[in-house]
Amino acid sequence: MKTRSQGSHALVNKLRFKPSRDIPSYMMVLPAMVFLFLFTYMPMYGIIIAFKDYSPFRGIMASYWVGFKHFGFLADESFWRVFRNTIAINIYDIIFGFPIPILLAICLNELVSKRFKKIVQVVTYLPHFISWVVVSGIFVTLLNPQFGLVFKWLP
Repeated sequence: MKTRSQGSHALVNKLRFKPSRDIPSYMMVLPAMVFLFLFTYMPMYGIIIAFKDYSPFRGIMASYWVGFKHFGFLADESFWRVFRNTIAINIYDIIFGFPIPILLAICLNELVSKRFKKIVQVVTYLPHFISWVVVSGIFVTLLNPQFGLVFKWLP
């Protein structure tokens, strides 16, 4: 006489794959999987271009294989100078670019005049929302020695 436990079969039946029940879950995961495939795995196909003499007219696979020819600049001494300059600029950017906005925010928080505080906030935050071309045009216009507002206010 064989005896079987009823509890384990109930759990197995509950965990069994049922397509009609699981389709909504798969539909929720599908956009994330498509995004992951398009922006993570598809660009890996483009790595081949680095090792070929790529021509848009020939396509990726029909272009000639050149190996490491395009990576010859890594052995040049100017590469290491450019590399050191890039690292130095980034370190300076972190050292000077990180604490200054925090100090500005602390100083603005301590201002008594609400109107002046708002004006300074607008002047400092506005360039983040405008194109750099427009910002440079505004500064060139304001600082123009012939008709700029800054030079009209100076004695």
